[in-house]
Amino acid sequence: MEKSKVFRDPIHNYIYVGDEVIWKLINTEAFQRLNNLRQLGGSFQVFHGAMHTRFGHSLGAYAIAKEMVERVEGLAEVLTEYERLVFYCSALLHDLGHGPFSHASELFLPLPHEKMSCRILSEDPEISEVLKEENPQLANDITAVLEKRSENPLISKLISSQIDVDRMDYLLRDSYYAGVPYGNYDCARIFRVMKIVDNTVVFKESGLYALEDFMLSRYHMHQQVYNNLKSKSFEILLYLSCQRFLYLANKGALPQERVYQKMQDFLMCNKIEPIAHFLAVDDHFFMTAQKLLAEEEDEVIKKIATNIVARRLPLIIQLANIAEYRYVQDLLKKLAKIGNKLYYYAYCECEIEQRLYDYNTKESIHILMKTGEIKPIAEQSTVIKAMQKELNEEKYNLY
Repeated sequence: MEKSKVFRDPIHNYIYVGDEVIWKLINTEAFQRLNNLRQLGGSFQVFHGAMHTRFGHSLGAYAIAKEMVERVEGLAEVLTEYERLVFYCSALLHDLGHGPFSHASELFLPLPHEKMSCRILSEDPEISEVLKEENPQLANDITAVLEKRSENPLISKLISSQIDVDRMDYLLRDSYYAGVPYGNYDCARIFRVMKIVDNTVVFKESGLYALEDFMLSRYHMHQQVYNNLKSKSFEILLYLSCQRFLYLANKGALPQERVYQKMQDFLMCNKIEPIAHFLAVDDHFFMTAQKLLAEEEDEVIKKIATNIVARRLPLIIQLANIAEYRYVQDLLKKLAKIGNKLYYYAYCECEIEQRLYDYNTKESIHILMKTGEIKPIAEQSTVIKAMQKELNEEKYNLY
């Protein structure tokens, strides 16, 4: 463009957009919808400042991608001009497929957001037209990056890996808006020690402590924010509401409201065309539906929807062992089988604590030693080696 567009951003200060295709994509209805999706799902129920959106995060991921090309040693040289555009577009559009309250909606939607993002790229007429106008192959190449089957695997790793544009933005952004310090890390230092060798991302040995700090920031954010049980309890209310809603809708027990019809189409998004049925629903629409459902005659949906609107969160009970968990699960299955309404008043989960550092030969963080050797980070860092240890602890929660 003749003149760059500028966004004021609390994390990156100024975000400059100079490519016309990026500006057109930002102004599509599908991308603007991200303004109405909370980034952290139900976390605002606990961290009241966490009201930021997928729109801000997507712009932030794009800003990180541009900064990588400008500052990471060797990256600009190994990417063609077209590959840079694919990289920028992939960073910008990677979260298009999120539903209401972001990851919370994956409890009740039949498709993960990654697959829905790829559907939108090809099926939304406005997005696909912008991409096709720029290059007929662009939508397919972005999809290949998001699905990790790109002809240039480096771009996919920069979008999704142990240290990528997605995580580099959301850790800083989520920490800032949640009002906690855990996600802060030395972003400038990461760029400085990052390097491209043989089309692979490596990090200089001198940056080891910055990498440890990044991984620990991610771990602490998961422990303190992302896996907060109160946040999850709100998201489980959303799930229970959707379950009861579909039950009533399939029985024809709800009035022929246009809002309800759109809600039903959305919840069956893997079976319906066009993609517009999915894109029509955001946080605001979802909460409007809950306010209507809170006035319905069915006492179950009325109770659940009222709790969502009024923030009456479920009681959380930590079960003692797997025997108690199985007992409760069996009881809930029996209630569901006989059609007892109490089935919709409880949710039981087994939460398995994941390995703190996901290590395998493809996803390892590689350290470029002063000798020129390239070694896995776990061989050089006692902190990462400890995080690599596989954890088997299971927690059983009853909401």
